[in-house]
Amino acid sequence: MPCPAQRRIKHICAHINSTRGASQKTIRPRNVHAKRRFTIEQLAEKREQGECWIAIHGKVYDITEFLEEHPGGSEIITDIDLDDFETINFEFDDAEHSEEALEDLEEFYRGKLVDHNGQLLCDDDDELESDDGESDDEEEKVLEANAVEMQHDGPADPFAKFQELQLPLIDKHALTHDVVVFRFGLPSPDHRLGLPIGQHIILAFQEQGGQTISRPYTPVSPLGEVGFIDFLIKLYPTGKMSQHISSLPIGHTMRLRGPKGKLEYLGNGEFRIRKKQRTIRKLGMIAGGSGITPMFQVLQAVASNRSDIIHITLLYANKRETDILLRERLELFAIQHPNIEIVYTLDDPPGDWVHYKGFITEEMIQATMPPPADDTMIFLCGPPPMIKKACIPSLQQLGYTREHYFKF
Repeated sequence: MPCPAQRRIKHICAHINSTRGASQKTIRPRNVHAKRRFTIEQLAEKREQGECWIAIHGKVYDITEFLEEHPGGSEIITDIDLDDFETINFEFDDAEHSEEALEDLEEFYRGKLVDHNGQLLCDDDDELESDDGESDDEEEKVLEANAVEMQHDGPADPFAKFQELQLPLIDKHALTHDVVVFRFGLPSPDHRLGLPIGQHIILAFQEQGGQTISRPYTPVSPLGEVGFIDFLIKLYPTGKMSQHISSLPIGHTMRLRGPKGKLEYLGNGEFRIRKKQRTIRKLGMIAGGSGITPMFQVLQAVASNRSDIIHITLLYANKRETDILLRERLELFAIQHPNIEIVYTLDDPPGDWVHYKGFITEEMIQATMPPPADDTMIFLCGPPPMIKKACIPSLQQLGYTREHYFKF
C-alpha cells in the first residue's frame, strides 16, 4: 500500500511535468552547481527563511519555486520530516519515477550535502545519479535481467523475482464506504503470487496526456492462494490512482510491477531491513486506517506458522469501529498464534468499547509496545500527522532510536 510520506516524496518529481509547460522550462546544465557544498545547518537556515531546501542521497535541491506551483498545495511536501535524510532516501528510492521526472528534478539541484569537516555525506555509489547523469540504480537492472519467463502450464511465482505484468481486474468489493478490495487475476488459475513477505507491488496506468501514474500497494491475499492477487485500497476523491482503479471495468488490465520494498520477513524472527539482516524477538506494530496492509502481510505469515518464535503486538488506530479494516482476519491471527496480540484505539468509540479511546499517545505506546532493546522493532504506517506528530516523538521520548523503528 502507499504510505503517505512516500506519496509526498514522489510528488516532488511526479508533478513537475504536469505543472510546467515545455516552453516555460529552463533546464540548467547538470553540473553547474556540482562544486557547491551545504551543511545540514545551512539547509535548516534556508527553511527558517521561508525557502524549502531538501537533500536526497546527499544531493541538495531548492524546491521553493516548485512549492508555489504545486496543485495540491505546499503542505503535501512540507509535511515531510525534511531532516530525516535516511527515511527520505529510502522512500525516494522505493517510489516510481519516470526518467523525464528525474531529469526535471535536476532543475532544482544546488549542490551536495557535507558535514562540518566538508566531507560528503554520501558515497559516490549512493547518489541518486552520478555526475555524468548515468543512473546508479543497478539493483533493478539485475532483477530485470534475472526475471523468469512466465510459463502458463503449471504453478509459478510471478512476483518472486522482479518483473512487470499486465493483469486483468476480475473482482472488486467494498469493505467500507471508501475502502475497496480489488482482485486481479494472475496469468493462470495455477499461478501463485510468490511475493516476498513485507514487499509491495507497483500499480501503474497512463493518463490520456501520456503521464504515467503509479502507486505502491501491499497485497492482502491469503497466503498460498493461487490465481489472483488482492489489494485493499482507500478511495480519495482527488486521488488519480484510486479513482482510476475504482472506475476500471471488470476484465480491463493494469500494469503491475514488483517486488519492491526495503523490508522482507524471512521467518522465525529474521528480517532483512534496508539490506541488513536483523533478528527480532519482540515486534510492535502501530497502524492507522489503511496503513494496516503492510503489517497484515507479516501477521499473516507468523499466524500460519505456530512455531514462529517472534512476539507481535499490533496497536491499530481508527476513527470509528466500522472503520477497522480486516478485523475478522486480524482477530483470527491472534487465535491461531499465541504470540500475536491485537489492540485497538478509536477516536469515536461506541459506549461499550473496551479497548483504548482517542489518538495514539506516549502512554498508550508505553503500555502496549515492547520496550527498546537490540531485538525489538516497531513498524509504523498510517496518516502523516499520526506518524510524525504522535508516534515518532513518543517513541523517541521513550528511548527508541532510529534503529528501533521502521516507517513503511
